[in-house]
Amino acid sequence: MDLTKIHISTLHKMLKLSERKEELLKDLKELEEKIASHFSPHSNLIPSKLQIPKKQTHTTSQKSSQTPEPAARSKRASRGSMKTMILEVLQQSGPAGIKVPEIARQIGVKNANVHVWLSNTGKKLAEIERIGAGLFRIRQ
Repeated sequence: MDLTKIHISTLHKMLKLSERKEELLKDLKELEEKIASHFSPHSNLIPSKLQIPKKQTHTTSQKSSQTPEPAARSKRASRGSMKTMILEVLQQSGPAGIKVPEIARQIGVKNANVHVWLSNTGKKLAEIERIGAGLFRIRQ
């Protein structure tokens, strides 16, 4: 491609198209982040809250009844955060211990994730003691 033979008006059109492309890519990135925030493992959203906004009609006395969108959440929890959360819940439970579903409910993750974490990582920690089927506590 010989750039010396391109007319200036063509270059202006190409520049405008390139700027529009950048804007669209930015919008696409924002949409992808919003979608990803709904699938975050720590998201407490339930399907009934995921509503498509209705088209608004133009009226003179229309009030905004829409709730603000939740802040975008990070895609993944920081390294070691599950350990911290589980140990905190176990400390609060005391010597009686706590069942896995209750741990999962308190920290906002799936039961299976807590079971896997306790059976793999938790068993390596001396401070965590298994006292029954799905029942754990901090070692006394």
